[in-house]
Amino acid sequence: MTHSITNRKTRLWKTAIAALVMLVFITHAASQANAKNRKNIQMKTTIAISPTGDADVDVNIEMPMQAYHLVKRQFGNAQFMARQVSKTVAWSEIKNVKGKFIDTNNTVNASLTHVGYAKPYKHGKWVIDLSKEELTLVAIADNVAHFSAAMNLPFGATNVICRVQLPKGSTNHKYDAEKSRLSYDYVPEFEAGDDGELEFEMDTKAKVMSSLAKIYGNEKFDNFWVARSKFQNTGNQVIKNLRVRHRIANMSSWSGWKKTRIVYPGQTVIEPFFPVFDIEKIASFTSTRNAMVEVEYQYEMDGEKHSDTDSGKLQILSRNEIQWSSCNSGEAMNFFEVFDNCPAIYAAFANSNDPVVQQVAAAVSRMINGIPPQTDKEAILYLRALWKFMEMNRIAYQLPPANVVEGKMVQHLKYARDVVRNKAGTCADLAVFWASVGKAAGMDSVICGVPGHAFPAFILPQSKRPIAIESTAILSSTFDKAVESGMKTMSKYQQAGTIYMVNINQMQSNGVHCLDLPKVETDFLKKLGYKLELEKTSSNNDQKIKQRQKQRQNLRPRNLIGVWRCEIQANGGTVIVAVALAENGSAACVTKAYDFNGNLVEEDSDKGVWTADQRTIYSKSSVNGETFKYNYWFKNGYLILTIDGNELAFKKVK
Repeated sequence: MTHSITNRKTRLWKTAIAALVMLVFITHAASQANAKNRKNIQMKTTIAISPTGDADVDVNIEMPMQAYHLVKRQFGNAQFMARQVSKTVAWSEIKNVKGKFIDTNNTVNASLTHVGYAKPYKHGKWVIDLSKEELTLVAIADNVAHFSAAMNLPFGATNVICRVQLPKGSTNHKYDAEKSRLSYDYVPEFEAGDDGELEFEMDTKAKVMSSLAKIYGNEKFDNFWVARSKFQNTGNQVIKNLRVRHRIANMSSWSGWKKTRIVYPGQTVIEPFFPVFDIEKIASFTSTRNAMVEVEYQYEMDGEKHSDTDSGKLQILSRNEIQWSSCNSGEAMNFFEVFDNCPAIYAAFANSNDPVVQQVAAAVSRMINGIPPQTDKEAILYLRALWKFMEMNRIAYQLPPANVVEGKMVQHLKYARDVVRNKAGTCADLAVFWASVGKAAGMDSVICGVPGHAFPAFILPQSKRPIAIESTAILSSTFDKAVESGMKTMSKYQQAGTIYMVNINQMQSNGVHCLDLPKVETDFLKKLGYKLELEKTSSNNDQKIKQRQKQRQNLRPRNLIGVWRCEIQANGGTVIVAVALAENGSAACVTKAYDFNGNLVEEDSDKGVWTADQRTIYSKSSVNGETFKYNYWFKNGYLILTIDGNELAFKKVK
């Protein structure tokens, strides 16, 4: 799915729609299958405003039967959609989140309490900001504002009915359509006394990714707040002129003062912090740093001025360390929560303006005589040349060093320049490399994330169809085979409904910006020994290769004969590889990939023939004719194979 981020503050019903899009905008194939029998999606939302501005929200989304059963099968728990609402609200606190499926009418229900939904802007005057909600007022009657909206989803048109129940006894109800603000007059009832009390609490993110520094400073991305200050008037006096500001010591300047003119007894005010980082400093971090979030706040109560300060601790990860999920380990309900940070991460890492990426893009362009990728044929020509560039310079695939740090999955992710420097990368690293170079060449880049794997895709300029590439097949397969494999994988996970299709161009147009990486020399690639021109093939070399292959025939060391098994942990999942080497020269290989819940998500097999000498195993597939060679040795009873620069340990089994 293509993940998008839009500007939002309250954005309550629209957030629920966004969660619905996440659930039902799963596959093109599914929507096409339902095209002949589309049915409108009905969404009914009730927002009941309490006397102190909190909101009890109930959302019912009735959808076509096919979409409903697809959602229920894929996600299993309606609580997932309800939690998406709570993750995309910064200016309020979400409590009592619940979700359920209602089979009788194909409905997903979500309910929650939205603390601090309505805001008082002066004594007796309240406002609800509905900007970016695209609501149309139908009528206001009996303390209820009735709104409607319409939008199109892959499964059909969506009709939205929203009822906002204002506090009983409120008056002067108005809706400013130009500013999208619903206002009303109301003074909460309370028994005034001498007990004045303002409770303060600051919630700080445990870890901040320096790679997303520019996102954290943009209030559009309200799920990437760094800290939040919560003020609750627990006394029986009105508090006036509350104001608060934050900073990260030595990392950001003070934010502007956020002001609330009045806080009634029982009312809660929440102010999130979006720091404007010192980008030059944070971009230089190559290791994790500890930092302090500082807060100052002031207010007036009973005619006296009060002020106080507080602080909280957080860690700033290095520019290459990322957290795929906003959930702690074991808390995620499904694939989408395990990798819910990946759209922003991929867009922030795909830096097409990096001088190293520009040098690679230019070198690839020269290989095809400067032909720009303006047609489908030219785009494929460019991608084929990029594949050749990687082959010439031996840029290889390597297994990911995934780990869990303090309950969150953290991984070292490379920028494209790191892949160039190391001549190797994981599936995610290579996807970032391809997306960066492709965008630098003027192409529409996409990174596809599926359980345990990532690969690049590109939207062709004429047909607008995607072309996916299995980038991990570099040095072991051909470009055409890699495209065939990539398209097969993309189609498989689209149909399964477990795929993020992150359009890098769209995400960056919506405000996701990359770090400014250190400058490099104009001959950076040459100093690394890169070949920048196509190599000429030699018929003599081909003859020598054939001779060596002939000499290797019938060489099959007996200690290699048998069935060997290897288990690999990668990206929260498990990959099991079994290889059978027979005495008669036949060979077979079976690969099975399991997701983080132990579910089988992919299976592949191959067969062929094999030979070997004392250091190298040579095999040829009888399926597609491809040939491979692997260095090997034995250690502590294990067969160690070197595959694409990675040492894998196989144990002999019966």
